[in-house]
Amino acid sequence: MHPPHFTCDSKNTELTTIKSQVKRAIVQLCVALADHSYVDAEGGDYVIAFLVRNLVGPTEQEAVAKKMEV
Repeated sequence: MHPPHFTCDSKNTELTTIKSQVKRAIVQLCVALADHSYVDAEGGDYVIAFLVRNLVGPTEQEAVAKKMEV
């Protein structure tokens, strides 16, 4: 029995679909946090900092600096 054959296009389509699902889930999380006043409450700045730190990729400088540490 042979494993399923995937073309490069099918892998790219699947990856694009997954990325879209992740983006949608992140947006839903942000809306839920804002709707429940977590952003406006005391410590809301920590919520924003957490989201930014974990959702935004490193800058080119940060990526190079991290590679140099290893």
